[in-house]
Amino acid sequence: MSEIARAQPVGMESSERVRSQNTYTLPCGRALKFYEGEDRAREEFESLQAASTADEKFSLAEFKLPYVYKPFLCVLLGMFLQQFSGISIMLLYTQDIFESAGSTIESTDCTIIVGVVQVASGFMATLAIDRLGRKILLLMSCFVSSISLILLGISYHFKDTQGQVFLASYGWLPLLALCGFMVGYSVGLGPLPWMLMGEMLPLRVKGFATGVSTAFNFGCGALIAREYHSTMRLLGNDGIYWFYGTVMALGFVLVLIFIPETRGKTLEEIEVQFGKNSDNSADSREQPGLVNA
Repeated sequence: MSEIARAQPVGMESSERVRSQNTYTLPCGRALKFYEGEDRAREEFESLQAASTADEKFSLAEFKLPYVYKPFLCVLLGMFLQQFSGISIMLLYTQDIFESAGSTIESTDCTIIVGVVQVASGFMATLAIDRLGRKILLLMSCFVSSISLILLGISYHFKDTQGQVFLASYGWLPLLALCGFMVGYSVGLGPLPWMLMGEMLPLRVKGFATGVSTAFNFGCGALIAREYHSTMRLLGNDGIYWFYGTVMALGFVLVLIFIPETRGKTLEEIEVQFGKNSDNSADSREQPGLVNA
């Protein structure tokens, strides 16, 4: 926390804070150029100003509007997939998973390797997000996570049915599967649901919708962790990972169909993509007090 506090003076204002300013001042310009690039800074400011209706009271009735409830459901889908990938189990029981799966590599060494892979994958994700786009990375994440979870289930299945015969030849498979899962999760399902929450939700409902989405995420995570052993008794050591792998495969299809690409799009463009009539905000494009940074 002390490091974060020391970094605050050199940090940039958030885009929503910039939007609350009445004029395109020098600090506003710097912040938007940092986030959006010099060419898009003014365009983004005008879009945020046009989309802002902060003076009006928020109402739950707004969730009847397609450009409000659709992105909200997309965010909830991302949060659901993040937790139902089984990430909380992988983080809480990493060493136990390797021991019970019969890995021929020392479980503590496997845990260290998985941690290193997770950190490296997270770094790669920061480089790829703006190059490949959010949707592509989410699809890749669901696909790789699904395959990895199915392989982990196969490890358990053949370890239970064939014992040492399987472990002698494929004792490395649990490590490969879990490393593959961490790569898949870290490049998409880990960071992107939070990013989509900031990019998709309209400003009018962002405060309320962000709170609900965050609570939903934590609730799903708590449910997965709490019911882990009960689910394992019900589905078996192999079945629980096949279940999560199936959820990821279904998530691939849902992301492909319902979640749009948001890379390089303004909030207003995203709202129009979700069904907002662009004419509704045409009269708010002219903003008084805009001065050069």
